[in-house]
Formats: sequence, C-alpha cells, structure tokens
Amino acid sequence: MQEVVRALTYIAPVLLAAIIVTLLLDRRGLFKRFRVDFVSPRRESVLGLFLLVLAIALWFLLKIGLSPVIEQIQSAEGPWPNYSLAHMTLQLFSSGVGLTPFVLALLIRRQGLLTIGLSRNNLISSAFLGVIMVFVTIASYILVYGNVLTIMGAFSTSGFYYLVAMLSVGFVEEAIFRGYLQLRLAAWLGSFRAWILTAIVFTVGHFRQSILGLVSVFCIGLVFGWTMLKSKNIIGLSIWHAFMDWVWILR
Repeated sequence: MQEVVRALTYIAPVLLAAIIVTLLLDRRGLFKRFRVDFVSPRRESVLGLFLLVLAIALWFLLKIGLSPVIEQIQSAEGPWPNYSLAHMTLQLFSSGVGLTPFVLALLIRRQGLLTIGLSRNNLISSAFLGVIMVFVTIASYILVYGNVLTIMGAFSTSGFYYLVAMLSVGFVEEAIFRGYLQLRLAAWLGSFRAWILTAIVFTVGHFRQSILGLVSVFCIGLVFGWTMLKSKNIIGLSIWHAFMDWVWILR
C-alpha cells in the first residue's frame, strides 16, 4: 500500500504539471491550430486499429522467436543497472518491427508525416513542452523516492543505453497511438471521442500490467492525448514518454 501511495504521489504532480504547462503554452498562442484531414476517416481509423493488432502480434512473435537470445542476454547481463548494448539493440529492433506496418501503410497510401503528428507545425513548442516535462518528471521522482544517487548513476553508459532504448519506445508508441490512431479517430469521430477512445486503446495495449498499472496508464494516456489535441505534434510527447519510462525503472 505504501508503494502505491508513493507511486501516486510521484505521478499525480507530473500529470498536473503537464496540464498546466500545456494550458500556458496554448494560452500564449504557441500551439497553432491546423487540421489533419483524410479522404475516408472511418476507413483510415479501422485500418489503424487493424495495424495496431498486427503490430502487437508481431511483437509477440518476435518475443517467442527470440526468446533464447533474450534469455541469454538477461542471464548474462542481468537487469538494471547492467543494461547493455545488446539490450538496447534488441529494443531498437523490437520498436522498429512494431512501427513497420504503420510506415508501410503511410507509404502505400501516400500519406505524409503530418498524418502521424510529425511536421514543422508546433515542433518547437512541442519540444519545449517535452523538455520541461523531463525536468518535472525527474524532480518529482527525486522528491518522492529520494534517490538522487540513482539518478546520477543513471547517467552512465548503461543508463545511456537504456535511455536510447526508451526513446525508441516513446517515439514508436506516440507515433502509433497519438499520431497515427488519434488523428484519424479525431477526423472520424471528433476530438473528444477520439481522445477517450485512444486512451482506452492505449491502456488495452498495456494489458499485461496490474490493475493499478492499467489505471495509471489510462490517466497518462488521457493527459498525453489531451496534449496531442492541443499540439498535434508528437515530438514533445515522445521525449517526455521516454523519460517517464527511463525514470520509472530506476525505482
């Protein structure tokens, strides 16, 4: 129970800060308004959900196929803080496999990066938001868990490998959920329903977590999705997402 309270004490201020920072940037006019349209939003949304199922299936097949390699790496290197180059390479490969169906869909359907939240539109303001939230996330972790030495130790070779791995995870998940899926659902169902539905799908995609973990993922998905509604750019979210994962493993 104590661990649950500490986790909530850590994450709640971070999410609240994200809402406040996003509101401030939006009120200052730093998030420019623009539309992302599709010829057939319904068809694009259904395709996005299908591609997500396909990506999850590919991840499972990859895990099964590479299980001897994964077990060998884990037994030889051990968990954090002994995260190795082999760990990082495996994660980068896994992230690439999951993103591949979406990349192929963009190429086949001749859709640009704008349709997954990657463009010059709001790029600087989105990145600024991401950097601010990185500092907020680290500060909240230190205040709640008090592991300053752990954070400092994470800025090592092993910590760098893990950070690069988490940057790939953050980018891929944001490109898929907030970029590809939410933008298409918004064009089909409207911003509000797309926001809620994307958060639900994001939570289902993390079904292996505990009930408390799923509730946390849903709340995080809501905040990520709401920020995406304002910025329509995934760069800042990808950076923040990566550091949230990076810090969480240090507990």
